[in-house]
Amino acid sequence: MAHKNERIDAKRFYIEEGLDVAAISKRINIPETTIYRWKSDDVTSGNDWDKEREAIGLTSFSATKSMLAIVVERMAQMVEEIKTSKKINPSEVYAIRQLMLSAKALQKDVDNYGNVLLMTSELTEFLAERDNETLQLIQPLLIEFGNAMSKKYGKKR
Repeated sequence: MAHKNERIDAKRFYIEEGLDVAAISKRINIPETTIYRWKSDDVTSGNDWDKEREAIGLTSFSATKSMLAIVVERMAQMVEEIKTSKKINPSEVYAIRQLMLSAKALQKDVDNYGNVLLMTSELTEFLAERDNETLQLIQPLLIEFGNAMSKKYGKKR
């Protein structure tokens, strides 16, 4: 399959990192139309990128990742401020500490559905690299498994 790794990367960037198709296209050097076709083909086979992206967004995995990104950005700003002013703001340090403790608490409580999605994604990538024939054989079962896990652990509306 041509572009097998790029397709896997495109799906991961879309679902786990929340990138849009244009950004993914630039990152992996594949035309946007190809990525849209991959998304469409997967929807046809029962593997909806948008639904997976939404499900990942509902997990504490996503919240933790976002919170840690904020902490890293703010810490970089604080380092620059300390270099300039030669002073440390204790309330800022305390706020960063609290954010990190909150992120740790969330990380311990990653929900079952998020774990299932991440594990299934990792398994799919592993099989795509190591044994694509097996992946093709079990793909319908993976889709069925994803649907069953969605019903079991998905967001309750």
